[in-house]
Amino acid sequence: MPFELIIAQCKKLQPQAQMAFYGMFYEQVFQRSYALLKDAEHAEEIMQDTMLKILQNIGSFRGDKNSMQKLLNKIAINQSIDALRKKKNIVFIEDEAFPEIIEEEQDIENDEKLIETALQHLNTLPDGYRMVMTLRIFEEMPFDEIGKKLNITASTARSQYVRGVQKLRDEIGGVW
Repeated sequence: MPFELIIAQCKKLQPQAQMAFYGMFYEQVFQRSYALLKDAEHAEEIMQDTMLKILQNIGSFRGDKNSMQKLLNKIAINQSIDALRKKKNIVFIEDEAFPEIIEEEQDIENDEKLIETALQHLNTLPDGYRMVMTLRIFEEMPFDEIGKKLNITASTARSQYVRGVQKLRDEIGGVW
């Protein structure tokens, strides 16, 4: 079923359309939440809450599939960050003296094994590193936006990112 038709029918509260909408987006929303929470049960709750929020307010939606994906991701990420804040006290180490980052372009996109290894190790990082790296890598947020979202400075976000990358490089063996 085309996206536009699904949205039109969701606005009319058609259950089949709502299920089609859910099927179209649930995995992506779950993955965004899980990347931050590392708790499948809690990520599923966030995903369901996100879907419910969108479907309850679908009447005001005016956009395409890409804008819906962005909206769903934003809601899921914000809810996940809020859940982490409530769950535990996340510590970000402030380091204003950290050198400016020069991000290197590396051609690792085609190396699926390396990407899988990096993702597995990303899950083992401390929450602060993992949150910043997830927002930077998967959501492509600039450091100032990450800082605002996490209530830290942009330089703290940068230092968390660099430290997380270095920790991944150390664990993976310097390849990444």
